[in-house]
Amino acid sequence: MGSIVVLALKQLVSARGLAAVLGLGVVVAGTLLAAGPIYARSMADLGLTYTIQTELEGRSTSRVEFPAVPLQSTEGKALQETVERRIDERIGWFTAEIQRGTRLGRFAIRKDTESEAAKRAPPQGELAGFEGWRDHVTLLSGTFPERRTDTVIEAVLSQPSARASGVAVGDMLTMTQEFDNCERDLPPEGIPPPPPPCPITERVEFTFPVLITGIVEPADAQDPFWPGTASRYFLPYYLPIEGIGPTVVLLTGRDVLIEDFGSRFPNYRAYDTWSVRANPEQLTRTNFERARDDLIGLYDELEPYGAYAVSPLRDTLIRYGRSADYQQVPLLVLLLEITGIALFYIGLVATVLIERQSAEIGLLRGRGASIWQILFIYLVQGLVLGIPVLIFAPFLAGGATALLGLTPVFRDVTGGDMLPVTIVPSAFGAAAVGIALSMCALLLPAYITARRSVGALRRGLSRPEASFFQRYFLDLALAGAAVLLLVELRQRGSVFTPSSTGGVSSDPLLLASPALALLAAGALILRFYPLLLRFIAWSTRLVSGPSAALALVQVVRNAGQYTRLTLLLMMAVAVGTFAASYTATADRSYEDRANHEAGVDVRAFTRSNSQLNGTEPDQFEELAEALPGVTRASTVVRIQGGIAAPGTTINQFQILGVDPVAAAEMLTFREDLAERPVDRLMQSIESANTVAGHQLPAGTTSIAAFARTDTVLGGLTLRAGIVNARGDYALVELGDLDNLDTQWQEVRGDLKLVSILPIEPLTLVSLVVTGTSTRAGGPSLFLDDVSATGGDGRAVILENFDGAPAWSRFPSVAPVQDEFEMTTEQPRSGTTSARIGVRANVQDEVRGIYMSGFLTPLPVIVSESFLAASGATTGSTVLLRAGGVLVPTVVRATFELFPTTVSHDGPVVVFDRDRLLYWLDVGDPGYSLSTEPSEIWLSVAEGADLGPLEEALGRDPFRLDQFVSRQQALDAATRNPLIAASGSGILLAAFVAVMGLVAAALLTSLLAAVRRRRVEFAVVQAIGLTKRQLLAMLALEYAVVFAMGIGAGVVMGMFVSDQMLSFLDVTETGDRIEPSFILQTQWLIVGLGVGLVAAVFSAALWLASRSVGRGTEAAALRTE
Repeated sequence: MGSIVVLALKQLVSARGLAAVLGLGVVVAGTLLAAGPIYARSMADLGLTYTIQTELEGRSTSRVEFPAVPLQSTEGKALQETVERRIDERIGWFTAEIQRGTRLGRFAIRKDTESEAAKRAPPQGELAGFEGWRDHVTLLSGTFPERRTDTVIEAVLSQPSARASGVAVGDMLTMTQEFDNCERDLPPEGIPPPPPPCPITERVEFTFPVLITGIVEPADAQDPFWPGTASRYFLPYYLPIEGIGPTVVLLTGRDVLIEDFGSRFPNYRAYDTWSVRANPEQLTRTNFERARDDLIGLYDELEPYGAYAVSPLRDTLIRYGRSADYQQVPLLVLLLEITGIALFYIGLVATVLIERQSAEIGLLRGRGASIWQILFIYLVQGLVLGIPVLIFAPFLAGGATALLGLTPVFRDVTGGDMLPVTIVPSAFGAAAVGIALSMCALLLPAYITARRSVGALRRGLSRPEASFFQRYFLDLALAGAAVLLLVELRQRGSVFTPSSTGGVSSDPLLLASPALALLAAGALILRFYPLLLRFIAWSTRLVSGPSAALALVQVVRNAGQYTRLTLLLMMAVAVGTFAASYTATADRSYEDRANHEAGVDVRAFTRSNSQLNGTEPDQFEELAEALPGVTRASTVVRIQGGIAAPGTTINQFQILGVDPVAAAEMLTFREDLAERPVDRLMQSIESANTVAGHQLPAGTTSIAAFARTDTVLGGLTLRAGIVNARGDYALVELGDLDNLDTQWQEVRGDLKLVSILPIEPLTLVSLVVTGTSTRAGGPSLFLDDVSATGGDGRAVILENFDGAPAWSRFPSVAPVQDEFEMTTEQPRSGTTSARIGVRANVQDEVRGIYMSGFLTPLPVIVSESFLAASGATTGSTVLLRAGGVLVPTVVRATFELFPTTVSHDGPVVVFDRDRLLYWLDVGDPGYSLSTEPSEIWLSVAEGADLGPLEEALGRDPFRLDQFVSRQQALDAATRNPLIAASGSGILLAAFVAVMGLVAAALLTSLLAAVRRRRVEFAVVQAIGLTKRQLLAMLALEYAVVFAMGIGAGVVMGMFVSDQMLSFLDVTETGDRIEPSFILQTQWLIVGLGVGLVAAVFSAALWLASRSVGRGTEAAALRTE
């Protein structure tokens, strides 16, 4: 045994160059696997700290509230001590600070001089005290309260509270609570008490004095110091209880309430709070579940005592637990795949090493050494390389992880400091696995070589045989399995799917599909690469020079070693492509999300999505554009609608009305989400602002028409629809149709009775029949010679219904509809009149005719989901119901997603806003509905402060309270930069390591080839090839490796990136994200890596040429 160990060490020393290259692979494999748990732990800890800091923003992470606890009685002290002990036992291990607060009940405020209103409804006061509260307020006047030796309590209050309660600095208040003999249950706060359940025979008052010493305001209105919100303590509030005034909070020291007030009234039941702030640095990936369980347990333990715990931190930890694996599993899987590249490198270098020692292995086998003894020799050599790696790999991985904090990708997270690192025990286990796999990669070629005789080895060098994997077509089976997985992955759309318990889950097999695809690609390259090279060599045999011909012959005859290099380069470039795509794709995805959610720089609307407040759209836009920083404003209609059908229409569609010109300029629209650019989309629905109709003469006082019928019309009225210059629509009643007969009669309406402003010009746009006919059989209404009487008293004929028809019948969903035609039957004048066939018993529809052309059908652009739901196609006419109105539309173009909409809310239909509003007025069947814009879109100047803008939009005349800005949406999407940084950091480090292995493998392969082929080089030089031609031959051989490896690597890298980055399409809760990500690759990074390898190879090629040139051909032929 000892002699074998000595022999193994001697062999290792004699081949120390190759052993060092082999050791590099072992170091990389062990370090990468050790880096997995270390990096995952570092990212998880950093992510947890960052999440707590950003989501809670300094607020108390937990708050314990204990209502009605005695202040200083034995029972009260015991209860308070119990709560404190429970807090310390459960969450004390990660607590940074506990702030105590006490609040007394509500007292009526009495003064010696008070108004009649205060006597009828006295203001109410709550005394509250907090530890350290003075550091969080600004004293406006007076002094801070101090402790006194008498029974007076000094307190301060805010300016709004002082005004509401009529209290001033220096006032002595009498705080009063009244009790009676009738016991009752106290209602919840803010609920009026019920009547007393028994007669009140006795009353008693509990009073104490309070002196107001000052006026204060919060130092910061958003200060998380105050439990709940600061407004709770600095603004008065009103309870819906008759006989009481506003309630205000009086602030004093907590020691005053506990020690002074509490010593006098120890059994008084107050409201105690413990506001707990956690230390995020104490919470890690390994203990956050304990913290979450302790927070839940604290609530359960306090409930029996009457106290309860509120913990935003608990919810944060629950969400973090759902998202941790979602963010880390893909990276860990990828690290395993990269480790596989390192193992492939070890196998490649081991093959070169064992080929050099094949003669020695044959000699040992010839002298009686067993296969197991040969394997033991290489096992010893592997352990000599691997044991130091096992010891130092976790520390090397930890150091590399810490240094990543200095890189630009982590600057926003670490502030330029190194990443915090914990060397977890599992890192040593992972390193041991890496060493073990490295041993397998070393022993496998040794075992194959040891099983063969010396003659077989020589024959294999000259004519390599097909591998076992290829002889039994296992490579094709692997490719088939990879194809099946990819088909399933394509059907699912992502490796991440919503989990039944919330969050997302991932199928491990699908998650490994990119790795299987890489293996399948490698197996297919091993099979078809030699055939491709053979074809290239044959097709270029007549045109290529001797260098090219010899290079291609060499590559074809000994394809194995070149194929292995090609595969290594392919996998390295694939990793580099993924690394170069990670951050760029994530950043683009976040930007696309923000652009899709906001659509424009700022969107503003009301919480109830009601109509904009009380102004016309044009006026609203003018007022908004006058605000500082606003460069353009446009109002938008957002309502619900659906396919029109008899009966009730389900509002299953989202309907938007936009100004096409403004939308084309303001919207940020990703072009791949529509069949044409946004400006052309908007042009397809844009229309002129002219109204189709007959313009009334100036000063029109009335409108008239001649009508007749072929039978009695019961319960119907004829009205004329007019529009003023501002676009307001109204109906002018011309007269009842009950008295019509077969003779022409005039019906006339007075414009003075119309509700709209007479802003001229006025335009006649419709003739509407209202009411319900009970006459069966479909009576006909005939109309002719519609006229208007101008201000000069002259009547002007507006429409005589001669010539080409300019009118259309209002749409209906009824299977049998009103008829409309031009008829020559008894016209009053001219050649034709209009006939409307009136159905009986029709309600909730507009009946009559309107001026067509401008109005209908309304052009729309729709989502692809609308086409699927309605069965329509581009160019189809679809009747919708929107805002209670039937709207005829024609589909002009489609899109996949439209900014500001969510697919979950249904298909989307986009109209020209003005055209839609006009039709919703004209086609309104109830003449009472009013659809107006409900939100406003704003473009703002670059760098404009959105805070003052939002404040201005919240005041009159806007009164908007909901805002979505592109920048805020982007900040929300990127609030955790670790999602992008964690992936790009480790991937770039792995890419550098793998490209280093590729460079070492190319260098080793080239130098080994020069040494092995000395005789070949001597022969070709002897037949006339120059050293330059020899160098060209070597360069061409490896240029083929470069071309095939880089090309295949880029293709596979794009595929791997597309699959592994699919986590960007789902949130940590499993919801789909819109829009889907677009793969972005920083090719400069890939190019730099490939360029570095090419530079190393060029240097190696130069060294190889010098090595060939040192000896003579005769010496090489004589000694080899």
